[in-house]
This record gives sequence, structure tokens and C-alpha cells, in this order.
Amino acid sequence: MKPFLHNFLDVSASSLIVLMFIRAILSCLPNARGRISDFIVQITDPMLNPVRKFVPVTGGVDFSPLVFFFLIKVLHEILAALIGT
Repeated sequence: MKPFLHNFLDVSASSLIVLMFIRAILSCLPNARGRISDFIVQITDPMLNPVRKFVPVTGGVDFSPLVFFFLIKVLHEILAALIGT
């Protein structure tokens, strides 16, 4: 059971990080509007909005994806230690 939980945790964390990375790239491209970018925004906004309450946009740059990367990494490490992998 532990290998399954460990793999599930790794895939979930990696997927969230990839989505946030794509979101960060799309935010730098003002003309990148379409179905895919709208879909990624719809998926990532509910996760980023709570972070944005504590990390405001500074100088026109949204640092919430960076903070989210850090939080996901920390949470991943904590859960991996609890699972015992």
C-alpha cells in the first residue's frame, strides 16, 4: 500500500507543479488566450486565490504561484515522511 500512496503523492504534487508552471508562463504572455489557457486558469485559480490573500501582487508580478510551489513541496515532504517512504 505504501508504494501506491507514495506514487500517488508524487504524481499529484508533480501535476500541480506543472499546472502552476504553465499558469506562470501564460501570465507572462498577454495574447495567450484560448480554451487551454482558460481551462488552466479555471483549475489553478481556486488554489491560488487563498495564497493571494497573503501574497499580494507586487509591481505587477504575481508571486502566488511561486509560494504555491513552495507550499506543495513542503506538504509533499511532510506527507512522504508520514507515509514512511
